[in-house]
Amino acid sequence: MALYLLPSLLLLMTKASAQPNFISHLCLYKTGNFIPNSTFKANLDHVLSSVTTNGKLENGFYRFSYGQNSDRANAVGLCRPEIKLDACQSCLNDSVRLLTKRCPNQKEAIGWYENCFLHYSSSSLSNQMHISPMFRTQSTKNATNTDQFIRNLRILLNSLKNKASLGDHGSLHKYAAGNMSSSELETTYALVQCLPDLTPQQCDDCLSSIFKKLPSCCSQSAGIFTPSCLVNYKPTRFFDSVTDDGPTTSSTVHKSRAVGKKNGKNKVHIVIIMVLSVASCWILIICIYMFLQSRKIEERADSI
Repeated sequence: MALYLLPSLLLLMTKASAQPNFISHLCLYKTGNFIPNSTFKANLDHVLSSVTTNGKLENGFYRFSYGQNSDRANAVGLCRPEIKLDACQSCLNDSVRLLTKRCPNQKEAIGWYENCFLHYSSSSLSNQMHISPMFRTQSTKNATNTDQFIRNLRILLNSLKNKASLGDHGSLHKYAAGNMSSSELETTYALVQCLPDLTPQQCDDCLSSIFKKLPSCCSQSAGIFTPSCLVNYKPTRFFDSVTDDGPTTSSTVHKSRAVGKKNGKNKVHIVIIMVLSVASCWILIICIYMFLQSRKIEERADSI
């Protein structure tokens, strides 16, 4: 029995280690509710079931509408560009399950994971910039050397905004990420992202608007998440691989690829250690069980 359970346990551990972090979700009651078995519900089910259909999820971006007039359902899904297609599909599928469970009757809902976000609504979502609804995160721990931290963070975020708006990763993505550090400050990692079908000006305007909503001073980490763009920064690395570095103004910028490889190796080492530990425990249990069984057999033989 133990030998049969061991592979299943290891598989569950591997899946758990790959799950992206959930950030938040919002059910938008002002858009209204739908009636079960209604035409809108059928259209919404069709849109959401198509989120990860081959051919519709292009370069980590999904936009789809179905239906007519007030029964029309619209959805937008977006993954970070460094996320592989299968991980993107998995993240968006998780978003569909979570939103339809937590917002069972709402015509509009939005949810954010670290790797992706999903937004659906009865209202049009096409070619428009939306900074509402908005979700914020903020650390209660403040950075040291606050003046320099604020100055460097502003330079970093503005640099990333310019790169993302211009599609620095190519016309299919409006995304940029990087880091800043100096001898007086801990490294801060940041990323910004816009919907890829926004114009450069719309992306710039969206990011500029949410930058103003960030804490004025001096949280080590914070994030603003909207339907059209987002910004997030932390003292720990939370993206896998980035080719662009932040500005070097009076700071030393670490090469992101090297850090990404190091962090990736650390994650692999942790998983390997966990797997070996669990395997060792199961082997020990099996050995003890077999030893006890052999003792029982010997005792029966002696009694005969």
